[in-house]
Amino acid sequence: VTNASTRINGLLAGDYDYIRIATGDMYYDLSANSNLVVTINKGSKMPLMFFNSKDRVFANNYKLRQAVLAALNMEEILAIAIGPEELWSLNGSINPEWNQFYSEKGVDKFNQANPELAAQLAKEAGYNGEEIVILINNSHQMHIDCCTVIEQQLEKAGFNVTCERLDAAAQQAKRADASQWDIHFTHHIFSPEPIIYNWMNSGYAGWWDSEEKNALVSEYVGATTDEEKIAAWEKIQELTYEQIPVIKMGDSYEYDVYAKGLEGFAERAPIWPHFWGVTR
Repeated sequence: VTNASTRINGLLAGDYDYIRIATGDMYYDLSANSNLVVTINKGSKMPLMFFNSKDRVFANNYKLRQAVLAALNMEEILAIAIGPEELWSLNGSINPEWNQFYSEKGVDKFNQANPELAAQLAKEAGYNGEEIVILINNSHQMHIDCCTVIEQQLEKAGFNVTCERLDAAAQQAKRADASQWDIHFTHHIFSPEPIIYNWMNSGYAGWWDSEEKNALVSEYVGATTDEEKIAAWEKIQELTYEQIPVIKMGDSYEYDVYAKGLEGFAERAPIWPHFWGVTR
């Protein structure tokens, strides 16, 4: 059942016992229903801006990316795009706090919400009002809502922004051509092995490929203990906030809902629900 409203109505009617990924606007109503249990997914999802490191205005211009980061008010973005505070958090670390790769390296640059600083950094970076094209997948309402706010915030800081809403196939085709875009918006599900995040792959659209990054990837891959891997990842996260291949908005959480008669579920869901041991 792909339609969220249909899933919710089916649960309320008693047709379903468990539904996945209900909508944020229904969170409080469903939480208040005494016949239902709401469980928030423990595996976070990161809304992300990917910069074009190969071509156009952001190529090799880390200071201009820093200007974009300085302009963004993540709290406003998440509140408007996702809604209930229970479904998002202002976490600037790439991985969540409960994961071993959580780090505060570089996060002082997260959620600055400072358009004046952004304008100054953009001037220092040589920005002259060039058009900044942001590609958005219009099948994800969260992407659309995030980018609506981002566009307003960047324009307030003096950037010339155009958001292009495309279907998934068109977005993927266009982002393969580095000459046609500056930022593409997507999201990434939390990974317990952070080296596999898309932006760590220099062949993925965004094409982050610097000597510093490659050296740290080699250090991470060559680590023989968890302590060595964690230390290497902290350096990678710090470099991420310096070179800005991506900007993370924070963490968002999906939630599931089930009938109160089901027993055996954890209070907070894992990344995917486990139905073994569940009784009715």
